[in-house]
Amino acid sequence: MAAGFIDVDKCMSETGQKKIKCLVWDLDHTLWSGVLLEGDPPVLRPGVRTVVEELDRRGVLQSVASQGDPDLAFAALREVGLQQYFLAPQINLIEDKVQKIATIAEMLNIQLEHIGLIDDCPYQRAAVSYALPDVTVLDARHAAHLPRLSLFDVGELTAEARNRRQLYTADLKRQTAQQGWNGSRADFLRSCQIVVTLRVAAEQDVTRMSELFERTHRFNASACHYGKETVYDLVRSEQYCVIVAQLSDCFGDQGLVGGMILRQQHSQWELIALLVSCRVMGRGVGETLLCHGLEIAKGHGQPFFQARYQRTAYNRMMALLFVAHGFRRRRESDDVLIFAHDLKEIPSCPAWVVRLLL
Repeated sequence: MAAGFIDVDKCMSETGQKKIKCLVWDLDHTLWSGVLLEGDPPVLRPGVRTVVEELDRRGVLQSVASQGDPDLAFAALREVGLQQYFLAPQINLIEDKVQKIATIAEMLNIQLEHIGLIDDCPYQRAAVSYALPDVTVLDARHAAHLPRLSLFDVGELTAEARNRRQLYTADLKRQTAQQGWNGSRADFLRSCQIVVTLRVAAEQDVTRMSELFERTHRFNASACHYGKETVYDLVRSEQYCVIVAQLSDCFGDQGLVGGMILRQQHSQWELIALLVSCRVMGRGVGETLLCHGLEIAKGHGQPFFQARYQRTAYNRMMALLFVAHGFRRRRESDDVLIFAHDLKEIPSCPAWVVRLLL
C-alpha cells in the first residue's frame, strides 16, 4: 500500500459535468415517423434503434412521454421491438408533457437536472423548458447524433452501468410490491430479505466508486466528486480506509451501491465521505455504513468520532442521518459542518438489514 498525504479538498471537483441519466422520448415524429392516431404505421426514424440500443448499453435509462392512446402506443412499441427499453412510460391523452416528465423523475428517483427530453414539437420543448428549466431539451432532428454528445458520455462502463435498466426494473417491481403491501413499511422491508455486505474497497472497485461520486448528489454527505485517479490513491493509501457496500434482496442483486471514506489523522479515524446511490434510498445502506464507521472508531479506543458534512441544495437528508444516529454539530464554516459522536452508545443497524462483513 502506498503511503502519503492526499489533499482530498483539492480533489472535490474533479468531475461533475452535467450528464443525462434518463432520456425521455416523444413518440410521433420523434421515435417513429407519422402519427399513430391518424393511422400511420410505426416506422422508426433513421438511426433511432441504434441510438436506443447504444444509450442502453451505456447505462443511460430511457422512458417515454407522449400525448397519445396508450393501447396503440404500447402495441406499436412492441411491434418495433423497443418496449423493453423504456421504464415508467407515461402515455395518455390527459396529462401534459410537463406532468409526465415529473412523474417519470419521481418514479425513477432521478433529479430533473439529469433528465433529458427529445421531442419534435417546438411548443412542447418550450413548455418543458419553461416549467422545468433543469431538464435538458433536445430537438428530434438530432436524434441520430445523441451518442456523440458529452451529455451521454459515461466513460468506462461498470457492471452496474451495463445492468442499470435491469436494476431499475427490479426497483419498479419493488415499488409495485410495496404499494400493495398492507402491513407496516418496516415489515415490508423485512420481507424483502435485505442483505448489506460491507468490505474494504479493492482496486477493482475504483471505477464504480468514482461513478457513484459522479452520479450521487442527494445522498452524498461531503458533496465531493472524486475522480478515478483520486479514488485509486485513496484505496491504496495507508492514511485512508475506503469501505464499500453491496446490497441484495429478494428482487435481485443490486451491486455496489454505497461507500464511505475514513481518514486517520492524529491517531483518530474521521468520516470524510459517505454516499449511497439514490436508487436504494430508504433501505438502510447509509445507516449500516454509518454504524460500521462508529464501531471502527470505538474499536480503536477513540474518545469521539467526527464526520464531515457539506451542505448543498440536495443533501439535507445526510445531515438528518447524522443527527438521528447521535451525532451533534461541533463546528461550522461556510457550508461545511463537522458532526461529532461521543461513542458512548453505538446505534444498531436497521432491524430489517442483515449485515455481512467481509
